[in-house]
Amino acid sequence: MTVDMPLSSNIVNYLVWRYLQEAGYGNAAQQLSRGWNREPDTLPFARHVAQHTLINLLQDGLWFDKLQAEAGNGEQRYHFGRDHGRPYSARNGEMLTLDQGVPAHLLVDESNGAVQEPPPKRKLKGKKSKANGIVPSMNAQINGDAMEVEQNGNTHVSNSVRAESEAMASEAESATVADLPISTLSIGLSTEIQTEVIADLAPNTTFLADLHDPEMLIEHTSWGTRQQPVLLTAGRSLLRVNLLSKDPTPTISAYDLALPMSNFSVTALCWNSHDEVVVSAREECMNELGDKMVVDKLIKVVEGGTDYQVISASAGLVNTLQWNKDRDYLLSISTDGEKGSIKVWKNNNDALPAWTDFTETAIYDALWISESSFVVCGIQLFQVYEVQEDLTVQRTLDTQVTWETLKYDPTSGIIAALGMDGQNSILGILHPSDSLNLRIQEYPDLYPMNLDFRPVTVPPLADSPIDPSSTYPVVLATCSMSGAIRVWDANEPFQCLKRLSTTDDSQAFKVAFSPDGALLAAAGPDAVTVWDVRKREMPIASWRAQDFGHEKWDPGVSGEFSLGWDPDGSRLSIALGNQVAIVPVPSPIENFRPLKVIVIGAGYSGIYCGIRIPERLKNVDLVIYEKNAGVGGAWYENRYLGCACDVPSHSYQYSFEPNKNWSSLYAPAREIQAYLEGVAKKYSANRFIKLSHEIQGCRWDEAKAKWHATAKNLSTGETFDDTSDVLISARGNLNTPAWPDINGLKTFKGELMHSATWNEKYDFADKRIAVIGTGSSSIQIVPSLQRISGTHVTTFARSKTWISPPFGQQIWDKYSFDGFQIPQEVRDLFANDPEHYQKFRLLVEEDGNGVHPATIKGTPIQLGARQMFEENMKQRLAAAPHIFESLLPSFSPGCRRLTPGPGYLEALTQPNVAFVTSPISKISESAVHTADGQTHTIDALVCATGFRSAVAPPFPITGSNNRTIQQKWETRATTYLSHSTAGFPNLFNMLGPNAAIGSGSLTMMIETVGDYIVKAVRKMQKENIGSMAVKQEREDDFIEYVDAYFEKTVFKDECNSWYKNKAGQIVGLWPGSTLHCIECMRSPRWEDFDYTYVDEHERGDESAAPLDANGDGGAAGGGRKGQRRVNRLAWLGNGNSVNNEEGKHLAWYLYPEFEDRPVAPRPEDKARLAVRPFSY
Repeated sequence: MTVDMPLSSNIVNYLVWRYLQEAGYGNAAQQLSRGWNREPDTLPFARHVAQHTLINLLQDGLWFDKLQAEAGNGEQRYHFGRDHGRPYSARNGEMLTLDQGVPAHLLVDESNGAVQEPPPKRKLKGKKSKANGIVPSMNAQINGDAMEVEQNGNTHVSNSVRAESEAMASEAESATVADLPISTLSIGLSTEIQTEVIADLAPNTTFLADLHDPEMLIEHTSWGTRQQPVLLTAGRSLLRVNLLSKDPTPTISAYDLALPMSNFSVTALCWNSHDEVVVSAREECMNELGDKMVVDKLIKVVEGGTDYQVISASAGLVNTLQWNKDRDYLLSISTDGEKGSIKVWKNNNDALPAWTDFTETAIYDALWISESSFVVCGIQLFQVYEVQEDLTVQRTLDTQVTWETLKYDPTSGIIAALGMDGQNSILGILHPSDSLNLRIQEYPDLYPMNLDFRPVTVPPLADSPIDPSSTYPVVLATCSMSGAIRVWDANEPFQCLKRLSTTDDSQAFKVAFSPDGALLAAAGPDAVTVWDVRKREMPIASWRAQDFGHEKWDPGVSGEFSLGWDPDGSRLSIALGNQVAIVPVPSPIENFRPLKVIVIGAGYSGIYCGIRIPERLKNVDLVIYEKNAGVGGAWYENRYLGCACDVPSHSYQYSFEPNKNWSSLYAPAREIQAYLEGVAKKYSANRFIKLSHEIQGCRWDEAKAKWHATAKNLSTGETFDDTSDVLISARGNLNTPAWPDINGLKTFKGELMHSATWNEKYDFADKRIAVIGTGSSSIQIVPSLQRISGTHVTTFARSKTWISPPFGQQIWDKYSFDGFQIPQEVRDLFANDPEHYQKFRLLVEEDGNGVHPATIKGTPIQLGARQMFEENMKQRLAAAPHIFESLLPSFSPGCRRLTPGPGYLEALTQPNVAFVTSPISKISESAVHTADGQTHTIDALVCATGFRSAVAPPFPITGSNNRTIQQKWETRATTYLSHSTAGFPNLFNMLGPNAAIGSGSLTMMIETVGDYIVKAVRKMQKENIGSMAVKQEREDDFIEYVDAYFEKTVFKDECNSWYKNKAGQIVGLWPGSTLHCIECMRSPRWEDFDYTYVDEHERGDESAAPLDANGDGGAAGGGRKGQRRVNRLAWLGNGNSVNNEEGKHLAWYLYPEFEDRPVAPRPEDKARLAVRPFSY
């Protein structure tokens, strides 16, 4: 994490949470996160936290404890007992072995909750002694652990995890907090011999008056000069001078300095004399038009704080100010996060800077290193500037490190810096004897935070390994969040002279030498530790936050932490949030509650669930039951001759997985099934799919808020029960074959088949074949049978129908299609030119979505479609005008599903095809008998009579109050927005009633509803919802909207269609366009559901049961008595989206910026969702 980031309790919580995630205890991490109020990975420091931070912190401490015990001939203070909990197994059965000497981050990528593997460490080159370049560490194996040996012989644990071979826990197996054994870590009495008493600084602490205004926040503190020993506190809405007497009971006087701002935040400050200070401040204000705006100003406060002078109102957002007292130069640094800006004022009375320069990367810190030179550092940036007549870059150091903090020792001319190289912390030294080479060393402790040079006005460190008579050491102190303080000789990089421990091993955010260099202080929100490093390694004084109530000092307060010495070295100041002490600082709302989801069906919908659920949801156990022996749903089942998509193939695919190799405009069934199988394999959805498993019944358990499903393994005959929190029916709308109700059908002795139960082994050659039906399947079957040698096909056309021209014919002509086949050269062009294919794909999708107005009666496009369709059919049936008259319907095009029917009308005119319109009266053992007295002798009978749409599944689904969905849907299948049904909690439908589309992209409808369901599952998981059931009143509202919408459409014309039920109600189609559906599902109305919560079910509290199925306590289909009923779904509008109305961006979801591609082969490995988990 960054050097200046305070170690709050939030960070400690995060480290524990991160450890549990990495170790595989996902449930335990989930339980821990429930008490937080922020998402862990969104915390400012989260992206800087390396893997296994907590483990390394513990190991460093334990190893140091061991060394202390050995050095003092005593016992260790910390011990581990034998019970460390059960071993945990690797995810998906793979074993994770932490071999000796192997960094855990090289092995952890398969563990539950693993983060991205850090980049490989850059190989460090150089000599072991002082030289140009980098000094590597010496490595050795001590007690089986990888240790680094410093040049003075001290050792510490390197960034590796040491453990016996263990397996990592899968999320399904990981223990909850209650299951985790209590650690047997014991803390014994210290055996260290204390020769001097550590002074307690707490009794003499003085606290500045709290800033009770919540708008005020301290972000900077700075002591004045010896002439004016005041403490300046600055930050949000704050610029205040605090005068503190040195009496035993000090008096405090506070004065706010004058600024020409009211709502401001000080971003940087520096003293330029004992009574003048320069500050950079940003003000939030309103312009003349009432719009919010920000103004950045550089201001000099003069006359002891009673007056001010605006230096500049165009300096930008300044993050660093440095005053050059030798030349009265003011250096300001600003950055926009990507680039840096350098400005130098020759005279701070000038309105414009004398010199300006810019850098290609952000600048994080800057310091004057002479009267005419300064150094800046930042992202892969380390430059020294010279200010003479011009501002010039004196030298640029080659570096790949992001440098964050600089310190300069004026006596030796050495510059020290802390930074990050990937996930590695780096200490850098620039020595004047080798000013072109920046020497770097990986920092030995985790998360270094700060550094400071000791003034060299005092003798060398006692017991220093450096001979005082030779090279005088340049003492540099660094601190880290591990609580370890290191004292270095910067003259001998990287010579560690001492390693110190803070009070109670507390975190150290800041380190500072006293002005005279005699004392070293290290501090964090919980403690301050002071050493006399010349004498011994034990502290001479300490301060603990626990000695004070939170009304005086709350270490958990958020804000910048600062530490400083007063000018004479007699007082320390620490500040955090709006707290200041003179002498001696919180949480995600994620809840990855384990859930089980059962999906029924592995077609387009089920496979989509198998991709998006693991991608977006954590700790969800998913199983997809598919009754067939392969995936694909209807495209696996439908094997009839000529079976193909009746919409353009390039619109019948997942938005994130386009197939550029479709062989035909209307892809054949086998090709679509192969596509789905490939997608399931690519994104590993098949790991959740259980083939040849048929669901035989589902029952809702009200008391436990669970679905109980009975499944049968069709391969073994075994029947078993499964339980889930959520049940998703992804069976589709067209799943149950509709056999014709014809007298004698079962008496037929020849080959009898339905288009959905096709016998691929039957040889149709030289056979007499009857085909019943004029729907989509019949239109594809008839021309296929007609082309078989020796066949005679009799098609019985009970219903009239429209045969549409090929959809988007002008597009196919433009792209040189060969009829309905896509030439190989066109497919190759699609594959090799993504931009070309994207343009084509957009045209196809926009053309499909643009047809929607043709479904609204009376529109110009609807009226024009009828005329165009009629002319097209008449032309294609010119050789058989009687067939044209028999087929031509009175209802509008679109009332029945439109099918282009390539070759169908042409096949009807062939001599081996008979077109019969007389109704079938009966079927005998070998013939079909019609009402006109004709007998049609046949060998095979094909029923191309479609499916029963919007009907209950063939197995019972029992919801609340022991009512089955078969009972609820007895007269009409009703839903809320097509996916939810009142009285059936936690049950969702995909392509259920009112879910299909008459024009536009069906696959986008599937994806849209799938995304909605994923959001709902996430809501249930996150908010501990045991059950969510749509209110009956909202379901009634939707059905009311459905009926009103379709009254104005062609779908309500008199025709036989699977869109309708027996009563003529539209139960198959969505009431609007594809874009309308996408917009409707975009933001769920959670208020339309009733909820019960997990704890209520666990208590078995009957009084906490959900409201009655009527919702809102009102009568079914209405509101409370005396109230005017209002349709709360009136916002669904007219069935259009704005894009439909304006006729543009009709396929915006295919624009690259809107694509949401899962990661293959494991969608859950998507990096973006690892950074910010999916939420609804």
